[in-house]
Amino acid sequence: GIPYLLEAIKILSSKRADFCLKIVGDGPFRSEYQEMSRKLGIVNFVEFTGRVSDEEKLRLLCNSHFLVLPSLYETFGVVLIEALACGKPVITTLSGGQKEFINEKTGLLVPPGDAEALAKAIEHMLNCCSEYSPHKLSKYVHNNFSYEPVGKLLYQAYVETLKNSRMV
Repeated sequence: GIPYLLEAIKILSSKRADFCLKIVGDGPFRSEYQEMSRKLGIVNFVEFTGRVSDEEKLRLLCNSHFLVLPSLYETFGVVLIEALACGKPVITTLSGGQKEFINEKTGLLVPPGDAEALAKAIEHMLNCCSEYSPHKLSKYVHNNFSYEPVGKLLYQAYVETLKNSRMV
């Protein structure tokens, strides 16, 4: 969904200039996305970091105001949990499992492939990200995604599977 994110930044850059998007990671389309940024005239708003270490990723998350994951399809989105654990709200798409745990208390959901909706969500988050409690966000992750709650869910799934296999 990076092309839609870049289009959203173009829309937003016509309204304000008080932000910078850092695209973290690398891949086969990086040069195309950099070229798209040039064509859209948003190179002053976008930084491509390339691949970073886990420590650098954590530093970038901690120093950000929020995270945007514009996936067209996503099974879960571990980086969303990482951002929330760092106390950062998120913007992501209604494109998979993340709709099960992203809500008005943790961030914003937008339709996949919709640059206008993404631009509106980013603008809203730029104005309101300080209204999200970093403590509540990281506590939410601890209560729902740390070893103990996930272990309990897995245990329950195994018990149910064993019960059902004995019935066959």
